[in-house]
Amino acid sequence: MPMGPPSAGKVLSMLRQITTVVWSAIVLVTAGCNSGSPPADASLAEEETGEPADEVIQHFSQFYRDADSFRVESQVTVELQLESGELPPDYEPMQSTRDFLVARPNRLAFHDEQGVTVRSDGDQLFAATPDLKRYWRRDAPGALTELLGTSVASLFHGAAMMRPVALTSDDPVTALNAPIEQLRLVGTEEINGVKAHHLKVRPANSDDAAATGIEQIEIWIAAEGDPVLLQHRILHAPQRMQVAPDESINASMIVTETLSNWEFDPDQVEESVRFEPAEDALRFAGLTTVFNEPDPMIGKPAPEAVLNLIDGETRRLSDHKGQEIVILDFWATFCGPCREEMPILERLEDEYRDDGVIVYAVNLRETPESIKQFMREESLDLVAVLDPNGEITRRYKVQGIPHVVIIDREGIVQSIHVGVNPELGETEREFREEIEALISGRNISEEGLAH
Repeated sequence: MPMGPPSAGKVLSMLRQITTVVWSAIVLVTAGCNSGSPPADASLAEEETGEPADEVIQHFSQFYRDADSFRVESQVTVELQLESGELPPDYEPMQSTRDFLVARPNRLAFHDEQGVTVRSDGDQLFAATPDLKRYWRRDAPGALTELLGTSVASLFHGAAMMRPVALTSDDPVTALNAPIEQLRLVGTEEINGVKAHHLKVRPANSDDAAATGIEQIEIWIAAEGDPVLLQHRILHAPQRMQVAPDESINASMIVTETLSNWEFDPDQVEESVRFEPAEDALRFAGLTTVFNEPDPMIGKPAPEAVLNLIDGETRRLSDHKGQEIVILDFWATFCGPCREEMPILERLEDEYRDDGVIVYAVNLRETPESIKQFMREESLDLVAVLDPNGEITRRYKVQGIPHVVIIDREGIVQSIHVGVNPELGETEREFREEIEALISGRNISEEGLAH
């Protein structure tokens, strides 16, 4: 069944949720460039053919490879370019201003106008809420570019919005997110009073544009003095969007990042990248716990549940009160992320069994035969619980799986995890930190983790 145009609410949410749209499109473009050169008969419009940009790119690349540290201000603007129809009355372009300080190999200070703070002092990586009352910590990466493919990128609105970080790569041209062999130098113009080389690339043909959703990429690099990146723009292909029950528009999305106030080898790098949490700040193991609204169930008594084990035994959740830390893992055999997460939970249960940790794998409405077959095929030895009528699932308000609920010895829900972090090592670290804190008797829902 064909899908209709985006709803009215989605028109504006497109601008607020640029991460997936922009980054997925850019990934497709750069993946295409790695697959080979453009067809021999590919050509740009005559007025945009220009000259090869090799010399500009080489100068740019060498400059950033030699740069040890810098500060820069980034302003991102996301706007719609109307093809047909009328924009909603409350439409206005989205703008976001962010400040970066980066120093090779792994020091970083980032702050945006919403107040999100990210710091890497070379040993530890921190992220904190605008009021600095909640924060997250993990080991610093070996190089800042390692963050581009991690959950941390969500704090920057996606890896595509981490261009200053990408410039610290061994190959700084990756920050341009463009098929370099197709870039053409089309002239010079001024950007904020600075003379700039104007580079442009269009997909080699209409099929490429349809596959990536991108019609054009433009780049401006300073033509005098240091060859700094001044501006980067992506023009997305037009798409139909519904703005009212009986009204739609056809519009392109334009994402422009302007980089200004470049400062190289700045003073006070060490002071800028340091993060010292306030005494009353709470630390949590997961980024989502820090930045999302807490689940209403956290900090409250866990709902009672009758646990019908796959071997026929029946237990009650309350049987464990005062004795064990219980982990309920809601899952199904068809769930790929569940398949990735379950071995982690089994490993942690084995490691902390003597400390009173038990995991129940609560299956969603599947037959005992299919569950046993899955466990055999995946070589899992978790205690499987049947929930054929979805009673336990409803009590715990499970909307998506995997859904993991960690309950302390007093029967209080201390943590809830929905989905799986693509960095499975991070998933295990989060579980481990929380389990060890609960074993020590800490109430993490109220006290957080130890600083």
